[in-house]
Amino acid sequence: MSLRNKMLASFAVLIALIALVVWWYEGAVSESVQGIEDTRENYERVITTTLAKRAMAQDMQGLMLQARRNEKDFLLRFDLKYRDQNKGVVVDFEKYGADLQKLIDTAPEAGEAESLREILK
Repeated sequence: MSLRNKMLASFAVLIALIALVVWWYEGAVSESVQGIEDTRENYERVITTTLAKRAMAQDMQGLMLQARRNEKDFLLRFDLKYRDQNKGVVVDFEKYGADLQKLIDTAPEAGEAESLREILK
């Protein structure tokens, strides 16, 4: 085998090795990017559900305050309209409670249900 053929064969092997390394590198980068995207999507989902839970809890707190206000007005004035208003507030409060419980039960993040229950105490 002549020197020229040996050089060409060595060059061909070198090109093949470089192509193999580039192919492996592209696969690793693609896999890393996919992992980062999955993590970002998970964080977005967790943040979205957490914000929804917080908003519902704040709405429930407002309803509870309204119910207490109606109760005080009823006890001070003995006007039945406050009792009727309070019934409507209680119905809304129970609806929010059921919706919030659904969100807690379907929480994508582990352990968040317990922490949310502690916040609502």
